[in-house]
Amino acid sequence: MSSNPYSSSVEPESPSWTSVVPARALAPPIVRADCTYPSGEVVTLPATNVSVAGAFIVTMISPPIGATVIIRLHLAGNGPQSPFPAQVIAVRIDPCNAMRSGFEVVFTDVDDETLCRLGRWEEDVVPSESPLPVVAPERRVYPRVATRLRAAIRVGKQSALADLRNLSMSGARLEFSEELRNIELSPPSEVTLALGGTLLAEELTLPATVIWCSYEQSRTTIGVRFAPVSPDVFRTLEEVLLYSLIGETLPKIPRGCQ
Repeated sequence: MSSNPYSSSVEPESPSWTSVVPARALAPPIVRADCTYPSGEVVTLPATNVSVAGAFIVTMISPPIGATVIIRLHLAGNGPQSPFPAQVIAVRIDPCNAMRSGFEVVFTDVDDETLCRLGRWEEDVVPSESPLPVVAPERRVYPRVATRLRAAIRVGKQSALADLRNLSMSGARLEFSEELRNIELSPPSEVTLALGGTLLAEELTLPATVIWCSYEQSRTTIGVRFAPVSPDVFRTLEEVLLYSLIGETLPKIPRGCQ
């Protein structure tokens, strides 16, 4: 796999999978794809634009162009298909929309039965007319995804709970509804963001730097930029982001595992 940019100079502002997300909610419809990379790593990711020819796999950590990925699709009403090889022909990160970030594949050796199922799938699925919003240009490297998660911010031995308003692979925005005492969050404070509870099998901790802070009455909002992390932690962060993007109940995710 290609090397991952675990840090960025750009500042940030399940699976309980269903096989299909209704077109009115997210389009094109999404299916589950189990992907085996050349390294042997197996990841489960959302796939869109599925056809008899190929698909787009939504991820923030893509294999390189030209790589062969073994894919097993889970189509609505058909269960998991037989795995087949696919070749990566394009890779992109769209800083404006997470659903446009990932890699495109063409299927290279699909059996006749799977081709028939893919053909019926393609005929039955009708995506909505305007699935993606038009937004202003972004300077960020990674797209932000709105979340409804709770997180803890720790500074030394002090900690405070916050609402995680949005999340990207490079940072997050957090909002504290209660008055903060004995905890310093002004830039450039060094903090640790912790996710756990019902979300993860193990607590995920992310070292970060506060890059902006705003106060409104008793409410404090901060933006943090993540420090470099290990590949396993980076992959788990992506899982949290993708589950938040799909909008389903989150399972307990073992760190760095599928």
